[in-house]
Amino acid sequence: MADPTTDVPAGWYPDETAPTGQRWWDGSQWTDHVEEYTAQPGLRPQPAPRTVDYVPVREPRSSAQPSPAFTTRLAIDGTPPGTVWIWLIAIMPTLQAASLLLFDWQAFSRAFLPPFSDFMTLVLSDRKELTRLFEEHGFLGAIPPEVVPAYVETGILVVVGIGVLLWVLTAVFASLDVRELKARQIQRPFSWTFALLGGLIYVAGRSVVVDLRTGKGLGPIWVYLAATAFSALVGAALVREMQVYMLDVAPHIL
Repeated sequence: MADPTTDVPAGWYPDETAPTGQRWWDGSQWTDHVEEYTAQPGLRPQPAPRTVDYVPVREPRSSAQPSPAFTTRLAIDGTPPGTVWIWLIAIMPTLQAASLLLFDWQAFSRAFLPPFSDFMTLVLSDRKELTRLFEEHGFLGAIPPEVVPAYVETGILVVVGIGVLLWVLTAVFASLDVRELKARQIQRPFSWTFALLGGLIYVAGRSVVVDLRTGKGLGPIWVYLAATAFSALVGAALVREMQVYMLDVAPHIL
């Protein structure tokens, strides 16, 4: 006979050895006291259920559930992902490539070749003189002074200056882009400070984050990559043309 658990109160319970009888449970064990049912046939008395006061239990927060403070809400449907600022950043590489048109590379080659030839002769033949120049004047002291005006007259410093200006504008446009995204209720956009590391880093991170919030917004990264490829092709063509030109004019200048 199976024993009830010890927390069942004393009382008469169905006797498994006698289907029509019941046996006394004293609260801790079965006794020898048995009796026939006095109730209607087929009915077996059952112990009264114990009542337990209800105590509400607060379920612990699952570790997998994010805290409301860190929950990022998706943007409202139809929120436009693009701004004028991100598109300006996306075409920056083409502006850098266009600035190369201001560089008079033929004049620079003609001004650069003779002193460069003398410099290389000094490097290969008179190491002591080269060492003296480095010790007295540093690296810039070893550069032939005839080359310095060529950096100013041929526009190469203008190209470098435009590159610095575009870098500053990229950071400014990125901050304005983040401000406009927040105004459109796009939460936690990509930080504009990454633009200081380069336009590609900001455009890529910004495009991914906005795409997660709105379901679209990868266009700027593709435009930026296309502009970068175009700029690289222009630069490679310019370098190749400079090489050919310098090989042609070198015998006549040196």
